[in-house]
Amino acid sequence: MITLLYVDDEPALLSLGKVFLERLGELNVETIQEPELALEMLAARHYDAVISDYQMPEMNGIELLIEIRKRYNKLPFILFTGKGREDVVIEALNNGANFYLQKGGSPHAQFADLSNMLNRAVEQNRADERLARLNRALQMISACNAELVRATEEKQLLETICRVIIEEGSYQFTWVGYQKEEGLPLQMVSWAGDDGGYLDIYRSEGKESIPLTQDTVTSLNTVKPAVSRKLPGNNETVLNKNALLKGFAASISVPLHSGEVKLGVLKIYSDQPDAFDQEEVALLTQLAADLSFGICALRREEEQRRTEIHAWEMEDQYRIIFEYSGTAMLFIEEDKTIALVNTGFSSLSGQTKKEIEGKKKWTEFFDSDDRMKMEQYHDLRRKNGHNTPWAYEARFISSNGEVRTVILTVGMIPRTSRSVASLIDITEQKMAQEALLERENWYRAMINDQTEFICRFLPDCTFTFVNEAYCTYFNRTYDQIIGQTFTPVLYKDDIHRVQDFFKSLTPEHPVGTIANRCVMSSGEVRWQQWSDRAIFDKAGNVLEYQSVGRDITEQKLAESALELANRKMTLLARISRHDMLNQLTAIQGYIMLAQDNSPPPAVLIPLTQADLGCQNIREQLEFTRDYQEMGTKRPGFMNVRESLMRGIAQIDINDLSFTLALGDLEVYSDPLLDRVFYNLVENSIRHGHHVTEINISALPCEQGMMIVYEDNGCGVQEKQKELIFSHGFGKNTGLGLFLIREILGMTGIKIRETGKENEGVRFEITLPNGSFRKRKPDSSQ
Repeated sequence: MITLLYVDDEPALLSLGKVFLERLGELNVETIQEPELALEMLAARHYDAVISDYQMPEMNGIELLIEIRKRYNKLPFILFTGKGREDVVIEALNNGANFYLQKGGSPHAQFADLSNMLNRAVEQNRADERLARLNRALQMISACNAELVRATEEKQLLETICRVIIEEGSYQFTWVGYQKEEGLPLQMVSWAGDDGGYLDIYRSEGKESIPLTQDTVTSLNTVKPAVSRKLPGNNETVLNKNALLKGFAASISVPLHSGEVKLGVLKIYSDQPDAFDQEEVALLTQLAADLSFGICALRREEEQRRTEIHAWEMEDQYRIIFEYSGTAMLFIEEDKTIALVNTGFSSLSGQTKKEIEGKKKWTEFFDSDDRMKMEQYHDLRRKNGHNTPWAYEARFISSNGEVRTVILTVGMIPRTSRSVASLIDITEQKMAQEALLERENWYRAMINDQTEFICRFLPDCTFTFVNEAYCTYFNRTYDQIIGQTFTPVLYKDDIHRVQDFFKSLTPEHPVGTIANRCVMSSGEVRWQQWSDRAIFDKAGNVLEYQSVGRDITEQKLAESALELANRKMTLLARISRHDMLNQLTAIQGYIMLAQDNSPPPAVLIPLTQADLGCQNIREQLEFTRDYQEMGTKRPGFMNVRESLMRGIAQIDINDLSFTLALGDLEVYSDPLLDRVFYNLVENSIRHGHHVTEINISALPCEQGMMIVYEDNGCGVQEKQKELIFSHGFGKNTGLGLFLIREILGMTGIKIRETGKENEGVRFEITLPNGSFRKRKPDSSQ
């Protein structure tokens, strides 16, 4: 098919010519009246030939010919005109017209001649272009082969080949794409030429690779070249739309492969629609084969270089490992000669490498009692290495005669008769193990000599250790307990309490103490006290329990007897105190009656002294009651504000103003804490001389927390600040502040007076860390 551009300013002639020419053969005729527009059409697409009239406005046929020859050198041009002047013919031929035909005569004959001229001109031009392309292809292959010989790097080779294809082959655009896996898009690795924005289409679509087109798929699958054209022929495909948009007229996909290994595709684009004929395809196929060979050769060379570099690196690494492994190492020949040693072996032996390598047998460095075993292993390792011990102990003898215990690790070097050995000096470790074993035996003997019951057992009560005292106490032998799930028979009232005790042991609180009863094999019930420690793993699961116990039956019996005696004495004291207080009340009543009768001073003064004596006796009886109760109840966290309120509720405080800044502070104290505040306030009233203000606050301090009690009374003299806490000091009974210090001291709380005389008292009650807290919220609210 020939595509023809027919230029004439006569529309009728254009229509007539188009009809006749298309009837006469495989011609596709496009017509245009203006020469300037004809030049634009030639720039926009490919035409095989141009037919032009001579006489046209603005630009005649000769001028159009001259412009076409400037732009399209060999494009066939036929001047078809009504002018028959000889000068026009000569000018047309001189400017490169292929043929000249004068209009007139029979249209059939005239257009038949024109068709023949056109076919001859196009065929000749195509033959010339084909020959030129083949010559360029041969030059291109020659240049590419020269580059293949010089190439040292794959990327550089591909860039050079693409450049040579464009420069020597006069193609528009070429690229090489690799395919990592079958079915995946091609990764463009090199390109050259003017793509006309072809690549920008894919970049604008956000693609990093070239999608597979029909011709590239065919080329990859068949391992044969595939041609695409604007108007495809037999066994050819149509160019994809992006290639058409960028002015490409034909393309070829040539597979790059080496045997069964598919590398990718060499893609070449041309602006000539008849490019890539059979001869050209054969040459390009040969070029692709040469390029594939070059790629594979460079890859083999690169792999060989990497292998050599890796081998050098590994050799350096092994040499470093051998030399600086931290252990003595040596290479041993089949005849037991030492081939190579490192600094560690030289240091261990006390000899230089020069004195050892190639001169000494390795068995020479070991005790004679170990040599026979080593020689047997040496020979057996070369016959049946799988059944030969690869690590064992031996005694190494250095040059100065020192004997060191070492662990020998020996292995064969693959594909050789050599072996490599490493020696780890374990002399100190062996000595430490022996010392540890001796110490363990000593501790075991010491534990067995203990009178306490010592044991270790698993969560399922399987015992892993007991001492002799434990076995004797429970009337069992060692073998009857170890490895068995032995459980002493618990007294029925203690079973749940013991179970709850073991459940209470946690990773945060793994240690606890409990006293419980066991029913012995004789039926006797005995008390024991156990201190238990639970051992946990990282997940919080119990691994084992460690227990130390002792029999406290006699202690419990003594405690019961003492408790009974205390109850009796307490009861007697309460009865006696009650009776004495009743008698005091009666005596004070009679004294009051006598005072009401207005006796003379000689009688009133003794009565007043007698009443004061009775009051002192009453206070001492109340002190003995408080002192007796002190420590009888378990301490606990007491709310300071509530204890204060309970204490002052027993005192007339109508004339006092209280300022409290205690918050929700709670103190770990004896339950008599309210008596502390009772005595402090009573002390202010009695001895402060008209106290009207009392301030009580809680402040942080270095030791933990401090409760400060202050009044606006007369204060305490400097020399009496410590004496006021003594038993019997001061006026009245002198028991109030003494009792305060005793109550607080039960739980480690201290009190002192730090005020200034005439400015009021300042009692500082110091609470150590752990003995105070804020009130916990009531869960019932």
